[in-house]
Amino acid sequence: IEISTAPQDGHPGATIHHIIHLGWTIRLELTLVDNGHPITAHISREQYCQMGLQPGQTVYLQARLIHRFDQAISDSPSAA
Repeated sequence: IEISTAPQDGHPGATIHHIIHLGWTIRLELTLVDNGHPITAHISREQYCQMGLQPGQTVYLQARLIHRFDQAISDSPSAA
């Protein structure tokens, strides 16, 4: 996910809830402004420092590659 602090047409807004430092990378836990869906994004420490991101801040997202994990339809084991 590309992250920007400036609003851009067609790029959804998200609120930063948690910033987790993982060595050379930063994990951002976000919530989409329009529907409340959670999003996780990873950025470099350099990007993080340049952008000055803080919890509660709104950022704007552009997807590069999306991984979606849907909840299982049924928790019951299948018959063998």
